[in-house]
Amino acid sequence: MRRLSWMLWLLFALTGCASRTEKSTASLAPAGTLAPAALGTPRWDPDRMQPPNVPADPRQADLGAVDYYLICMACHGDRGQGLTEEWRMAWGEDYNCWKSKCHAANHPPEGFDLPRTSPPVFGLGSLTSYATAADLYAKVHETMPWWNPGALSAAQAWNLTAYLLRSRGELPDEMELTTATAGVVRLHARVAPRGPERSLAILAAGGLLLGALALAGGRFLR
Repeated sequence: MRRLSWMLWLLFALTGCASRTEKSTASLAPAGTLAPAALGTPRWDPDRMQPPNVPADPRQADLGAVDYYLICMACHGDRGQGLTEEWRMAWGEDYNCWKSKCHAANHPPEGFDLPRTSPPVFGLGSLTSYATAADLYAKVHETMPWWNPGALSAAQAWNLTAYLLRSRGELPDEMELTTATAGVVRLHARVAPRGPERSLAILAAGGLLLGALALAGGRFLR
């Protein structure tokens, strides 16, 4: 419980800077990015800050969803989009976390310097440097989180890797990531659907094949 409380405090420390900063919405956006005015007035969106739903019997990826929410979401986005202006606008008055005494270079001892950008983890062109789940796990375990590299346990790193791959459609059903299995799970190769989805795909393919055969047979009979 103490560890969970610490993680919750950390999440809200990342997004709870208003009490220590000016109540101004003047643009202090990083160079080369859109000013807040171009994206509308910053508005806190509580719906985007809701924790994930976890089943009663959570799998590895379900636990990773919680770890992502508590540890990774502030920088990598609620949809894995990265630290974009659009995501920052959802923080409301806290959209500019680089203000003095917050997460700038002159942060207080209990704080840290927040990066100006953070890469996406979902979507086209993301995680291109990693070929397998083992590669991604090594990166997560050794270098994350930003403010305290190497602080994640091996279990947390596996959970996060499983969550990322499941969300990207790259983790086979029922597979648990371990040192023995992670090397064969490849990124950028979507897993074939199973269950009802697979059955529908097979029926659709069968229908197309029958149609093609009927068309070919009709031409032959002519």
